[in-house]
Order: sequence, then structure tokens, then C-alpha cells
Amino acid sequence: MEVILKSNIEKLGAKDEVVVVKPGYARNYLIPRGYAIAATESAKKMLSENLKQRAHKETKILAEAQATADKLGALEVKVGAVARDQCSSRRANNRMHRNCGRCRVLDRSITLRNPVMLVVMPLNHV
Repeated sequence: MEVILKSNIEKLGAKDEVVVVKPGYARNYLIPRGYAIAATESAKKMLSENLKQRAHKETKILAEAQATADKLGALEVKVGAVARDQCSSRRANNRMHRNCGRCRVLDRSITLRNPVMLVVMPLNHV
């Protein structure tokens, strides 16, 4: 019996895969627990349409991210901070290290529209 998996199942398959299982396993375990649906012709068509829409959405998001990365590639951002003497993240050579929760940022804070951001190049010490 063919079923379409609704979630990842170890040793069986990943989400949105069409797999062949024994009819009893599908009827008694996968379908009642919501792990799979029967792979009828209409369900397969719906799955293929959902996969097409997901791929289109992912390419659109990737294009927007690439455009944002191109815009940010030309920017130079400097953030000044004051480290107190008791701050555990201050090093001997006056560099900030990791996360300094007790430090104050001197300049204006930057608000991002989308908080998820990938750093594609290393940040250099200024």
C-alpha cells in the first residue's frame, strides 16, 4: 500500500515522501496516528502541487536574501561599546569577546525588519 508521509519517520522516510508499506502497518499505525495519508491519485496531485509551490516560495526567498546580501555587502558597520572592568568578556588587549551582557552600545541601535540574518563574511577587529 502506498502512503504519503506527513512527518519524518525513522527507517521509513521523510515528510512528503510516497512510500510503500504493508497494508496493516498503514491502516493500524500510520494513518490513525496522523503520520501518513493514503496515496490516492488526488492526494498525489495535491502533493506535487504543494511541492511546486514550496519550491517557488523558496526560490523567491532565496532571491530576496541574495538581493539583501548584495545591498549589505557594500556597507561598513561599526558598533562601539564600553566594557566595564568587571565585565568578564573584556580581554587584556581591549577587545570584546563573545557576548557582553553588561556592556553598553554607544551608537544608535539598529532595528532589523527580519531578525534572521546570515553572516557570509568574517567580522574583522577594527
